Amino acid sequence: MTERDKLLAVFDKEIVPVFKDFFVYFKSGVKGVSFAQLHLLKMIEKNPLITVKEVAGLSHITTAAISQTINNLIEEKYIIKQQSKEDKRVYFLQITEKGIDVLEENRNFRKDMLKKILSPLNDSEFKDLISIFARIKEGFKER
Repeated sequence: MTERDKLLAVFDKEIVPVFKDFFVYFKSGVKGVSFAQLHLLKMIEKNPLITVKEVAGLSHITTAAISQTINNLIEEKYIIKQQSKEDKRVYFLQITEKGIDVLEENRNFRKDMLKKILSPLNDSEFKDLISIFARIKEGFKER
């Protein structure tokens, strides 16, 4: 076994579980709001008056598959749906104040969580970590 293989085994055993915990922790942001709902809210916030079809396309999910999540967001009053005046078959989605509040709560949660998780690192180590992840990100592009 090469030195690189040994390091990969340590990484797999010690570091990969940290990523899994990190992801689970991130997903727990706002109680009662799923990760998928937060993702759609962010998309709708960035693209005012986006259509259901456009949301589906950007999410790489069918319109039928995304409809339930959109309906849940409407039911919870996080977004509203407006019918197009030009084409009655088209509906635009718009985030509400309640939806903006949920996203802000999630952003604050994530910021606080990152501060806690990364607190053991000094500024130099934190910069190194960012640099390392930038390089790892490049590796993903090459897959």
